[in-house]
Amino acid sequence: MRLAKIDGTLFRDVDFGWGILGRLYKGGRFVLEQADVGSGHWDTTRMELKFDGKILMVKHIHLEETETEWDFHPVPKMNVQHALDVLRKSGDQIASALSGNE
Repeated sequence: MRLAKIDGTLFRDVDFGWGILGRLYKGGRFVLEQADVGSGHWDTTRMELKFDGKILMVKHIHLEETETEWDFHPVPKMNVQHALDVLRKSGDQIASALSGNE
């Protein structure tokens, strides 16, 4: 059994360190979804955060972020150096495609 989705809204302000360290105002929202991405491995597939608040009682913060992940593929077992080489190569391919050099 897995927790597949959490969807919550703050119904009151949330203080950190009695409001001195920070405060999130009521009405803030978060959504977290997880799914089986293959072979029984569960991972986060969607995260949505929308919060307003203050840090250290003076600095206003506005956080609005959505992250979605999909198209998971298994990779073969490899050592750290090989994994770094694969990441560098894929990063170079993406950069090349974005610059139109491919």
